[in-house]
Amino acid sequence: MRPRDLVTLEFPRLLEALAGLARSAAGRQRLLSLHPTTEPAEVERRLALLEEATALGREAGRPPTADVPLLAPALAAAAPEGAALEPRRLAEVAEVIGVARQVRAWLRRDAARFPALAALAEALPPAAEVEAAIACTLDERGQVRDDASPALAAARAVVRELRVELEARLLRLVRDPDMADTVAENYVTVRNGRFVVPIRIGAAGAVAGVVQDRSGSGETVFIEPLFAVDLNNRLLLAAKDEEAEERRVRAEVTALVREHAAALATLEDGLATADALGAAAVFADAHGCTRPVLGATEVALGAARHPLLLIAGRPVVPVDLRMRADQRGLAITGPNAGGKTVALKTLGLSVLMAQAGLFVPAAEDSRLPFFEAVLVDIGDEQSIDRDLSTFSAHAENVAEIAR
Repeated sequence: MRPRDLVTLEFPRLLEALAGLARSAAGRQRLLSLHPTTEPAEVERRLALLEEATALGREAGRPPTADVPLLAPALAAAAPEGAALEPRRLAEVAEVIGVARQVRAWLRRDAARFPALAALAEALPPAAEVEAAIACTLDERGQVRDDASPALAAARAVVRELRVELEARLLRLVRDPDMADTVAENYVTVRNGRFVVPIRIGAAGAVAGVVQDRSGSGETVFIEPLFAVDLNNRLLLAAKDEEAEERRVRAEVTALVREHAAALATLEDGLATADALGAAAVFADAHGCTRPVLGATEVALGAARHPLLLIAGRPVVPVDLRMRADQRGLAITGPNAGGKTVALKTLGLSVLMAQAGLFVPAAEDSRLPFFEAVLVDIGDEQSIDRDLSTFSAHAENVAEIAR
């Protein structure tokens, strides 16, 4: 089908409205890329899925999809050997797997009555091993847990002990009454990765140590007392040990993500399909759309309505459009602003919707043939860049259609 005909019939605008009902970025992308197909088996497969999703949605609500992040950044970052995903990327993977688990259960809710949905559940491969590994690695805040490994727990315990000892000794210094005229503020802070105390610039010589920084006003210097140097050094090394072990843990889980990358990509694709189905089902119910009978020899659309007018909330006069198998044309006459163009576009857009696997806003048992193409010449299109008149532009389009 020619892209220009889809645009003339405003099919992309319809897809934008559908995409607005999706919950996830992947679902929105799936709907925006939806295209009518001329393969009858594929059309029937899509319609069967939507029919089951609509029926189950009325009983149990739409698929429990969510606005989950796209997995492409996480999978790309995990691809190099030895990579270690940041905690937020691991959390994204876990979130997608968790939502997929819920959607899989929804799709399998009644396999006997909804076999197409149950088959779609197979496109959501379980990733329980990855999900469990991430759950054992991240806490509820999305940070690496202390008990992610015995070595990490031990490293963090050392860091905590050194920090407590260091802060306690420095606090004793700044709170010493004899230091009242020396200390600028009664707190301990960090400069250049070292614990320091704030000392008045005029009294800097009263504290033996290393100057690590100076305040913006120049009135305060931040000194690392000599007794704190060794503790700071030990703390720095302990923090490096902690960092290295945490990265090792993340690399171990990342290797699992990398191993299951293909399954995770398939899972994301299945989630996009489920989300798009949910949006299409919501649209169908909201606007009284029905499953058309395709493969008929005649056109029989009863009480058809233009979907974009329905979306806009404008009054719509339903039209009955019928053509027998032996008819080669349909003439629509009437006064200006009488709805002729709307009727033609309703027919064309209904065909596009049906062959894209969507329900159409028409009466039950509406019938349509399968069309190899939908060719359109409506309105007063002009090709300005080629300097063609309105009539010439139409003539060129009609000639192309006739070919």
